[in-house]
Amino acid sequence: MLKSNKLRSFSLNELMVVLVITVLIVGMAFSVLRLVQGQMRQIGGILDQRMEIDQLRQALWVDINQYPMATYDPKKGRVLFSNALGHKEYQILEDRLATPRDTFHVKIGELRFLYQNRDVTYGEFDALKLTTSKETGHQPLFVFRNRTASNQMY
Repeated sequence: MLKSNKLRSFSLNELMVVLVITVLIVGMAFSVLRLVQGQMRQIGGILDQRMEIDQLRQALWVDINQYPMATYDPKKGRVLFSNALGHKEYQILEDRLATPRDTFHVKIGELRFLYQNRDVTYGEFDALKLTTSKETGHQPLFVFRNRTASNQMY
């Protein structure tokens, strides 16, 4: 009886089929990874915008309640909060609000100032309503002064 010295192995055609299938699977995996990374960047951008709006809301809330006098000057494009010891100014620009310390990159869609529940176009105000632009989803931001007996005296 003759013994065969052949080793059992895969043919070249079978190895090529496996290689092609592996390349297709890896290609699809990279495509899905690219889509997921794009979604994560988009989610990160939305989170950054929301954090910027929240920081602006907090800064305006602190300033409108810390300073008893709040005025708006549309010619200079500025909002000024002041008291006997000092002041803080917000410069209203096309795509941001800027103070000497901070810049809030928030595109403004609508900006309204109110004084005792009435719209004002300039001068003193005790509340402001800001709506962001279409790119940031028209998010509303409403800030008002807490009325207490001490700030009514100013």
